[in-house]
Amino acid sequence: MVKILKKILKDGDQQFTEVNELISNAWLQYTNVGKEDILTILKLCPEIEYEDIDDIFDEFEIPRIEKHQNTYVIILRTPQQKKLYSQSNTQTFTIILNPSYIITLSPGTEDFMNKIYSSKDLYTSQKIKFIIKLLTLISDEYNSLIRQYSISVRKLQYSKNEINSKEISNLIMIEEILSEYLTALIPIKSIAYNILDGKYFKLYEDDMDLLEDMYNSIDQATSTCELIVNNIKSLRDNYQVIFSNSLNNKINFL
Repeated sequence: MVKILKKILKDGDQQFTEVNELISNAWLQYTNVGKEDILTILKLCPEIEYEDIDDIFDEFEIPRIEKHQNTYVIILRTPQQKKLYSQSNTQTFTIILNPSYIITLSPGTEDFMNKIYSSKDLYTSQKIKFIIKLLTLISDEYNSLIRQYSISVRKLQYSKNEINSKEISNLIMIEEILSEYLTALIPIKSIAYNILDGKYFKLYEDDMDLLEDMYNSIDQATSTCELIVNNIKSLRDNYQVIFSNSLNNKINFL
């Protein structure tokens, strides 16, 4: 499914408008993307090959950015509620940028995209700023979920009650989720750094504050995630010692 949206500064657009035909500086928003959508995109972006973007269907694809002449492909991962048919807690989210369009592709839907529509100073004609905003929203999603998991871990960490097997299972589940987040966040942080460093795009002074906020948000998500994972490992080690001692005491008693 594709929506063609525009919000062009020089046209005086005040909000995003859906249009029925391709125009320059449009945003092509693909959700529940399929193989036939890829073939359409390849016609719009002849600089890239099918193999350059078919990885968006891979549940375990690692984030990266690639340049193909004047077209950029940025493959990211966004946090998701795990579905029954999925092995992953994240899914791919791809941005394709060329002189004519911004194209976003998601194998499912992305709730955070709704926040784009309410952004007053964001235009499809300002492509770099648009990408910075997308990266910021993705990092905000990670930060929000990581904070929730942090609260759960801290409650267990400072609980005065004896921990039970269900709580240990939850702790292991949180560790698995956050470890998967880290697998996505570390390369996303590298992408953000290289953008901030001017490696890929020509940057303007007006963009620098947004870029720094974006990078700091991703850095915060990565650092907090690493800290919680380390705390969980420490908790697990402590519980293992406690259980082992308890088991030994029972054996000795018998």
